[in-house]
Amino acid sequence: MKCAISMYSVNKYYQQGDMNVLDFVDFAAGIGADGVELLDMYWQDEDTEKPQVRQRVQEHGLTVGCYSTSNDFANPDPQVRAAGVDNIRRACENALYFGAPVVRVFAGNLAEGRDYAEARDWIVAGLQEAAAFAEQRGVRLALENHGLIAGKGRQVKELIEAVASPYLGSTFDAGNFLLVEDTPEEAIHELLPNIYHVHFKDFREAPDDYEGHTFAGLGGIRLVGTIAGEGKVNLDYILRTLHRAGYDGWLAVEFEGPEEPKYGTEQSLKNMRRVIASL
Repeated sequence: MKCAISMYSVNKYYQQGDMNVLDFVDFAAGIGADGVELLDMYWQDEDTEKPQVRQRVQEHGLTVGCYSTSNDFANPDPQVRAAGVDNIRRACENALYFGAPVVRVFAGNLAEGRDYAEARDWIVAGLQEAAAFAEQRGVRLALENHGLIAGKGRQVKELIEAVASPYLGSTFDAGNFLLVEDTPEEAIHELLPNIYHVHFKDFREAPDDYEGHTFAGLGGIRLVGTIAGEGKVNLDYILRTLHRAGYDGWLAVEFEGPEEPKYGTEQSLKNMRRVIASL
């Protein structure tokens, strides 16, 4: 299995103006990653940066394992949903440019006053349109379990089955299941045949007196990001299950903990490699 780093792991540095996409590629190569996951939110001057980044990736002998975009198909505004399809189309073209086999996509966020039953039809329609375009371009879409609308394994599976295209599968985000009272160890068996991409994220429960940044989940749970393999996600079980199933896609570290991001990302990668070596 191939190990990549998602640029979101070092989002803090980007927000501070201390890292751009080229810097990130250098960092990923420096800690021994096989590849990178690029996110369209990080371009500052896309037309100028893209050829530079592609060259730098090649110079380091890396691969772009996934190109990620954002969309909101649960939004009641049809223009917002149409913009989401456009984002995915552009992401597919960028995936081809960088040689990435997969584009990460979302379902969306549930708007206040709306229910899932209504939003579901919009999500399925948006994903069907996007998947049809992805098929034309030979790129696969991977729906991340993200947020409350499509956060559980069974919800992601239901949407994938409703879209009914081999060009839509799952980005299995190991950590996000914990936010919706699902467990990654159960969800992986629901999604295994459809997993096209994996995010290795981990969380631990926040102590009552914890004053740092937390992630709010269902049932009032508060979680803190942590190094992969050091929180609630059973890293060994997930990797061994993927290995037994013959998964040959990318495993992308997505670190969101309070530790220094470069350190947390590198330690997450080391923990993943330790388990992989034992398979």
